[in-house]
Amino acid sequence: MSYKRTTYTYKISEILSDDIKLSNTVRQMFSSPDFAEEIGISHITPTAYRRIHEHLTAVLDRAIEVLSEPKPEKISEVVVGLTKGLILVEYQLARRQISKELGDKLKEVLTSLLDSLKESDAVKKFERARTLLDALAVLVYRRSR
Repeated sequence: MSYKRTTYTYKISEILSDDIKLSNTVRQMFSSPDFAEEIGISHITPTAYRRIHEHLTAVLDRAIEVLSEPKPEKISEVVVGLTKGLILVEYQLARRQISKELGDKLKEVLTSLLDSLKESDAVKKFERARTLLDALAVLVYRRSR
């Protein structure tokens, strides 16, 4: 979420690689109305984000399980799930149900995870991504009230 606040600027790859940066980013998301503007929160329907969130969190939860006890034959399940996630994000973008900014960030998260599958800290990255998606859900639902 390349989010900036007076002293913080993080990219998705940095957020997914460091617990402190993740924590700082989530706290900034909740405390700064600028973040909601940056991701185009007013152009996101809760239903569209819920569909994305449900799919991606199921994939991430399964990936965490699979990657904790790596079995090469199960990795393809994760790849396919993440790829379907990319398709779902593109679909919601095409329908104009989510903002371009959010769509770009979600695609960046998914691409980063696909690139990290063989890294030793892949499980931690997937856990951080799950936390980030949950934080975004809070913002989307807050705005819809």
